[in-house]
Amino acid sequence: FIRHSVYTRKLALDVQLITNERDRSAVGMLRIKRFIKNDIPTINPAMSLGEIVLLIQGVKAEILAVANQDRFFGFILISSIRQVLFIPESYQAICAQDMVIPSQKFIRADQAMTEVLAIFATLTEKSARSKALHDESSGDLAHYLPVVDEQQRYLGSVFYNDILESY
Repeated sequence: FIRHSVYTRKLALDVQLITNERDRSAVGMLRIKRFIKNDIPTINPAMSLGEIVLLIQGVKAEILAVANQDRFFGFILISSIRQVLFIPESYQAICAQDMVIPSQKFIRADQAMTEVLAIFATLTEKSARSKALHDESSGDLAHYLPVVDEQQRYLGSVFYNDILESY
C-alpha cells in the first residue's frame, strides 16, 4: 500500500510540496545559492593595514573577507580594528592575517536551508552569551556565514537577515 499518490511523492522529492507544516515547507524551498553575496570586499591575508585603510575609504562595508585563491581565513570587523586605523606607524607592521577573526562555521552552496538556519541559531545564541559577558570580539559576525567549496575556497557570504526577509 502506497500512502501518497505518485504526484504527491514527486512534489515531496522535489521539495515543492506544501504540507500542514507550512514553515518547514517554506524553508525547505529556499536555496542557499540565491542568498550568496559577493559584494563583501575580499582581501589577501598578506595585505598591509595601510592598504586596507585605502580600500575601506571607498567602501561602505562593515566587514572584510580574508581569503586567497586556496582558502578562506575569516573576517575582519572594521569596527573592531578602528583603534589601529588612526595609527600610521602600524600601517606596515600589521597585516590582514594579524587581525582576522576565524569563522566558527562554514556552509556549502548545496547545503539544506534547515541546516543553515540551525547553524545561524547556534551562532546567534553564542553571540548573545558573549555579549552578556562583554566579549564583543566576534558578536557581529554571527549574522554572516562564509560559503566555501569542497577545497575551502571562498565563494561568498550569506547574511542571516537576507534569509529572514525572504522568508
